[in-house]
Amino acid sequence: MATKLEMGLAVALVATLIVASIVILAMSWTIHTTGKIKAVGVGVYWDINATIPCSAIDWGVLGPGDLAGVTVYIKNIKNTNATLTINSTAYVPPEFEKYATLSWNYTGAMLQPAQTIGAQISLLIAPNIANVTTFSFDIYIWAIEA
Repeated sequence: MATKLEMGLAVALVATLIVASIVILAMSWTIHTTGKIKAVGVGVYWDINATIPCSAIDWGVLGPGDLAGVTVYIKNIKNTNATLTINSTAYVPPEFEKYATLSWNYTGAMLQPAQTIGAQISLLIAPNIANVTTFSFDIYIWAIEA
């Protein structure tokens, strides 16, 4: 049978765990995002047949350390062979840029005129993000003549 001291310690431990859980939950947050896609020399689409244009990505609700990804289909609309490049800009708020890492799985393959390829675009949120509750930024994808 437990003594009063042991019972008191057990209650104190449970109370401490509950308070710690509440503090951890209170310190986490979610981030709603949207980003625009701007393309030069290429079309960016949601489908392989290049019929549903992609002009923006809603990254959904993200938190510290989250990784989100979308698949888009990029069509070379130039009349020459081209390779692709990607860049991001116009971060709102501006300090969000230091917490975000944009990447994609495009390997540098040459696209023929009218050729469409799939690409996974990913956004990684730094685990130490602070003071950002919403953000947006623009993604530029363009064709470079090969």
